Amino acid sequence: MDFALVSTYVPLILTMSRALLLTCAMQFTKMLPFNVVSAGILLVVYVDAHAHVNVHTSHITSHLMPVAFFLLTHSKNAVTSQYEVWMTIDVVWACACIVLWTANVLRWRSRPVWMTTLLTSTMTLAHLYYTGDSMSLVEVCIRVVIFYILCFVHYHAFVCRVSCDASAHAFVGPHVCLYVLFLQRYILLCAVVLTTILLCQMWVGDKRFSAWSEQRTDKPQVRTVMPHVYDTSIEGGVMDDLLVELRQAQASRV
Repeated sequence: MDFALVSTYVPLILTMSRALLLTCAMQFTKMLPFNVVSAGILLVVYVDAHAHVNVHTSHITSHLMPVAFFLLTHSKNAVTSQYEVWMTIDVVWACACIVLWTANVLRWRSRPVWMTTLLTSTMTLAHLYYTGDSMSLVEVCIRVVIFYILCFVHYHAFVCRVSCDASAHAFVGPHVCLYVLFLQRYILLCAVVLTTILLCQMWVGDKRFSAWSEQRTDKPQVRTVMPHVYDTSIEGGVMDDLLVELRQAQASRV
């Protein structure tokens, strides 16, 4: 995949456009019963997943399922009364996600896929148990865009670094990036900044390693040719034997 081409990012832009359209359409369903809204969103997600099953960028971001899950769990806009517990859960969740990003950057190998999924699921349920924080439409749209960008970056930046196969890595990506949709905005800002710093550091390190590798391959290699050494004593002995055999053959002819 050539990341210098604009066409590489077209599927990502289309996926984000569908998610933003679903987010905006959710604003016109406040007068409808919640069960009707839930059924409609699940139907849209089901049809969208089947329609884009062969689109790789949509697949590695789990299509519209994370956004639908976020919209359904935040539909009632209930604010928590246990603010300290909520902040503690979000801080722990953010730190866990930063550790997962760092593990990918440092190529840590001992990380089961199920552990990442279980950790993210537990933190999401704990977050939703204590809060259903209200958000404006602009903030929700920004979170959706950041989520899909991080999923795209997570897959393509670490697909050659992790020990699991590509399908398992694509499955883990949306779980690792799910914190973008739920964390408190100031904690999310810190987490995104730290993630960006990690990615920039990894990119700079890879660039330096590539430049060093190119210098080694471009450097001419001096090949030392060893002169052929003849053993004159052995060669002389062989010639004497040949002369003796030649003389014996001539004598027999006479």
